[in-house]
Amino acid sequence: MGLFKIIGGIFLIIVLIAAATIYYFYNYHSFKTLRVCVSDKTTDLKTNCTSDFECIDVVETSINELNFSEDLPEPLKEGFDEIIEEAVYCEGTCKMKEVYGFDEELKSCKEGEKEFTFEITGKQGLKIIKGIKEDVEEVV
Repeated sequence: MGLFKIIGGIFLIIVLIAAATIYYFYNYHSFKTLRVCVSDKTTDLKTNCTSDFECIDVVETSINELNFSEDLPEPLKEGFDEIIEEAVYCEGTCKMKEVYGFDEELKSCKEGEKEFTFEITGKQGLKIIKGIKEDVEEVV
């Protein structure tokens, strides 16, 4: 009888350790870091403006019409507004700084560029995989 209690106790400890490990990796461990860079190179959007907010609205409207943000991984969607606010500004006409890194693996941004980093945890990685799987099923 005592042997079964010991084996049961060991089994319970192993199950608890496995559950805690899975919980940690799913919620907290960063499997990958995505970097998005905002450079100093600008493009004139040729829209008259009086404030940065007008330009941000113009860009966000264009992005929504193109459904661009729907294709972004979940971590980038969360920080997308912050990137737009950094990249878009008004100087008589709306201007937008070059933003890159969405679809490439960057080690770092160039000197003088604003860097945004997004950590992908297990939960977010599974959402990305699920989204890719749904996109493939739509094509097939």
